[in-house]
Amino acid sequence: MNEVRVSDREAKKYTRRSWLAFAALLGFGGAGWAGWAWLRRQPLDGGIRGGIPQPLRDALNGSDDVFTRTFSNARLLKRIPEIRSGEEGTRQRQSGP
Repeated sequence: MNEVRVSDREAKKYTRRSWLAFAALLGFGGAGWAGWAWLRRQPLDGGIRGGIPQPLRDALNGSDDVFTRTFSNARLLKRIPEIRSGEEGTRQRQSGP
C-alpha cells in the first residue's frame, strides 16, 4: 500500500485548522444552546392552545405586518371601468377559438 507523507509544516497547518473548526463548533453550538434555553424561559403569549413564547409571537406578528402591507388591496392596480372597456380603440382579448 502507498504511504502518504506529510511534512511537519503541513501537519501543523491541518492541526491548527482542526482546532479552529472545533472551537467554531463549540462557540456556535454553545450560542445555539444558550439561545434555545433563553427562548424556553420566556413567558407564553396566552394563545388558544397554551401559546408560544412571546419573542416568537413578536416575530410572527412582524412577518404578518410585512405580508399585509405588501399584499394589501391599496397596492392593487386600478381597474378599467366597464363602460370604457368596450369603447372603440380598446381591444379585448378573447379566450378560446
